[in-house]
Amino acid sequence: MALSYGSGRRRRVDGDEGQRADHPKNARRWLVATKVSELDGALPTCCGRWTSRRVRCPPPVDGEAGGSGGGGEMLEEATIEYIEAQAGRKDKLLVSSERPHVRVRAGVLRCLTVPLSRDGPERQISGVILDAALELVRLCQAGRRRNGRRVLLEPVEEQDWLEHVSRLPRTTTSGRRLAEQDVAAMSATAAKYLAHDMVFFPVNHQDHFFVSVLDLVVGEYQVLDSANYGHRFGSQFYETAMSKIRDGIGRCMAAAGRPDVAGWALRRVPGLPPQTDDSSCGLFAIKFMELWDGEKLARNFSMDDVHALRTKLAKELIFWELNEMEEVKAKIESIMARKTTSSSSPVQIEATMCNAALMT
Repeated sequence: MALSYGSGRRRRVDGDEGQRADHPKNARRWLVATKVSELDGALPTCCGRWTSRRVRCPPPVDGEAGGSGGGGEMLEEATIEYIEAQAGRKDKLLVSSERPHVRVRAGVLRCLTVPLSRDGPERQISGVILDAALELVRLCQAGRRRNGRRVLLEPVEEQDWLEHVSRLPRTTTSGRRLAEQDVAAMSATAAKYLAHDMVFFPVNHQDHFFVSVLDLVVGEYQVLDSANYGHRFGSQFYETAMSKIRDGIGRCMAAAGRPDVAGWALRRVPGLPPQTDDSSCGLFAIKFMELWDGEKLARNFSMDDVHALRTKLAKELIFWELNEMEEVKAKIESIMARKTTSSSSPVQIEATMCNAALMT
């Protein structure tokens, strides 16, 4: 099991170092894949794989993903019961997809089953869950613009890549030249960003997730934070968290002829839904990346909605159309069937890939 860019602080990768599109080792392959994709209409994924298959997201069903009324809630309950039953099998794979590349194990999903009464680190989601949830958002919003803007949702490990770029030698001070593959990867990263109007980055600093948005229309970095750490610890919290990331972005952009980006200011966005527990920052990050259009949230949400998102997200990931773990789905359906045997009318399980929104 490899660690992305050596840190491993945010996301462990199951032998996927070779899947990163903008990893220095893969710069040439990424550029070739980009050329091919222009011919066959392929879609990029967060792990650098390319797929020519566009998955259509179904419309909302009575505002409830994965079923309507009590059926959706019962499926969520059965999903949570199954995950809890895997406590002794933390390495058991529950979500597996090749394109896009997603792997989520029972031990990782368990945090979604922990009740609020045990608020703390064991309820915090990892970068693996955050990235998997972003795949649902990407597929649901494929081809859409927000407020007329083209959007790029980066994975958690993009932070590792940009911090890696910031540590590369600078020819002006060290006299060393950058490797050709590093220059190619940096230029490819900049080209990817410049093909969009807003680039979203999940950022983890001191075990706290927030979202930074590179707004190429306005010319600034926006900070979306549910816990408002800047108010609690001062603006230096974000300046420190974003220092190497901004430097990495600046160096990539400079390699592509846009050195001006390095000097863009950092602005905290006020008035966002507040987080009142100690464990939901990652879930708020998902919602911000799903709903922010550069000026406002597409719709508001509350702390209660985020609590409800835990069980809904567990269900959505497992019953995702692209999840190849059919035996897991079947076992959860059997749990639900046992729960409904005494019902006078059978409950139809409507398992969908995802909703147009992860939460209403």
